[in-house]
Amino acid sequence: MHVDVENAHPGYRVDHRRPTDTNGKRGQPYLHARSPLVSSSRRVLLVLLAGLVATSASRAAPAPTTQEAIAPYLTPQRAVPVEKGRTINLVCRGQGSPTVILSAGLGGWSFDWGLVQPALAKRTRVCAWDRAGYGFSSPSPEPQDILHTVSDLERALQGAGGLS
Repeated sequence: MHVDVENAHPGYRVDHRRPTDTNGKRGQPYLHARSPLVSSSRRVLLVLLAGLVATSASRAAPAPTTQEAIAPYLTPQRAVPVEKGRTINLVCRGQGSPTVILSAGLGGWSFDWGLVQPALAKRTRVCAWDRAGYGFSSPSPEPQDILHTVSDLERALQGAGGLS
């Protein structure tokens, strides 16, 4: 097969290495199909790289130190009474509406949101809360099933003035 090197289709590239056949004779140049996926992948990579450079260059304010970021979570912030002798701790930051409520899982407490909450608080009011018996909230004599946990949160939000 003869390859027309000058008029090769733009979707192909000519390989001039001329492989040898089984008899050791050099063959004709051959064509390789260019993968449109490779060129698309390169474009996507360039766009992502440009976005990363633009994002890192646009950060004007210095990031808070770790101590500044976790300070609100090291002491009770807003102990809201939910019933006699019991309080639920709320850590609220930012302003605006709607108020976003952050609830930690798997035995966690408001401290677990220490790196996420400040970023959200730049746009709206964000409150993390300590469930009964965790963080700075009082334990509850009730089982901590979904009904009692939601009831505690509702009473804490009402006691804090709805956080609007």
